[in-house]
Amino acid sequence: MADYYQMSQEEVAWGWVPGVEAVAPDTEEEDGAGPVEVLEDILRPLLQRPPCVVEFSGGRDSSVLLAVAVRLARREGHPAPIPLTNVYTTVPAAREDEWQEAVIRHLGVDEWERREYDDEFDLIGPAAQRSLLEHGLVWPPTLHTRGPTWDLARGGAIVNGDGGDELMGVLRVTPIAGLVARNVHPRRAALRAAGLAILPRPVRRPVLTRRLLATDDRSWLRPAVRKAYVAAVVDDEIAEPLAWPAALRHHLRLRAVTHGSANLASAASRHDTRFVTPFLDRRFVAALGRTAGVLGHPGRTVLLKRLFGPLLPPPVLERTSKADLTGVYFHRHSREFANRWDGTGVDPELVDPRALRQVWKGPRPHAGTAALLQQAWLATNTENHH
Repeated sequence: MADYYQMSQEEVAWGWVPGVEAVAPDTEEEDGAGPVEVLEDILRPLLQRPPCVVEFSGGRDSSVLLAVAVRLARREGHPAPIPLTNVYTTVPAAREDEWQEAVIRHLGVDEWERREYDDEFDLIGPAAQRSLLEHGLVWPPTLHTRGPTWDLARGGAIVNGDGGDELMGVLRVTPIAGLVARNVHPRRAALRAAGLAILPRPVRRPVLTRRLLATDDRSWLRPAVRKAYVAAVVDDEIAEPLAWPAALRHHLRLRAVTHGSANLASAASRHDTRFVTPFLDRRFVAALGRTAGVLGHPGRTVLLKRLFGPLLPPPVLERTSKADLTGVYFHRHSREFANRWDGTGVDPELVDPRALRQVWKGPRPHAGTAALLQQAWLATNTENHH
């Protein structure tokens, strides 16, 4: 367990790892390279030491990484990257076949690894159980489900699109950039969002706190624990700088990012595999920050089209739909456990077991309860848990 960051009892109950690292990661010398060029620099050594496996869901982030890797390999004569797509045969909401096929056709990819799965990625399925008993409650909880994915990249690397949504999505300054970019009269909601972004911290804190308390759906938390969770989340939001380049660097300091990345890298190394997240590489973040001024880009789609427009068709870069993986992780084993769960194994001072049971029995169990599910399962297997 020493190789992994272990979640605290509060983090298990919250379903989140809040906080910001006090020291920012070391910065690279800025050489003026653009984001695509930097992505190529990150991917090049991986292509030179195959297999280079790109986890390809058909979403915008994984499509961008695959497109950059394919073009680079062809231009420089490297072995082709291998797109790896998990096909969830029993979870239709998680399927993105149409988007995947559109990207593969556009790129002219010949080798595409498509693996069909049923309940193998269940949070407490057989693969996850073995990992849980060996490593305990780690962040992110889905790390325990990744056993089936490591073998294809043994001796090489798995390239993953983590961080794309956050870094190229909505940051604190984005509403202001949106107002500046538009030539039409702004809507009232847009004006409010931009106004909130520029308010000083003491004024923003109570506004953000009231908003999160009104919208947060962590019904399983005891009232005081829920307030503590909201306060921790608001602390992280308050800490985000207004200037876009600084906000990008700030994201790399979030404990959810640093601990999650380190844990996944450690898990991959046990299988002679590197786990690489190019969007979370400080070189890419620095290059991304150089593409615009302090306001950044007015939105994710605009940014993606500006940076990666030549690589992928507009519909792929403009799509807003996403797969729903809830049923992939809360599958047969989780449902069966929830149905027979007697309420033990979680901290009753932090969690209301009755409310938690209702969440697990609902049509879409909350992702924030994943670690609690694993904690409750472990409590029934203490004789094997060290």
